[in-house]
Amino acid sequence: MVAAFLFLEIMDLSDWRNEIDGIDADVLRLLERRAAIVSKIGRLKARRNLPLIDEERERQIFNRIKINAGSALSIEAATCIFQCIIEESRRIQIETRTENAQENSNSR
Repeated sequence: MVAAFLFLEIMDLSDWRNEIDGIDADVLRLLERRAAIVSKIGRLKARRNLPLIDEERERQIFNRIKINAGSALSIEAATCIFQCIIEESRRIQIETRTENAQENSNSR
């Protein structure tokens, strides 16, 4: 316990901000990775004529948030963040479908 307190005393504001900058870079990298996978899913859905929105999948995501969030980040905040992520995922899939449709019409 004393060691943790001493560590907090040694870290100053710029150290904590550097730590946050690194975390922000990690989060952005993971979101980029997620977006690339979403694009692949969008192409797969387009080829299989699957609907853009999978309400059951979205329910699963939000249920996982309710189970896993809530210590430092509130469930409400986590839900809001993931709502934005899902909206962006939908946008990416719409864009992917449009590109896929254009490619198919150009190949005919």
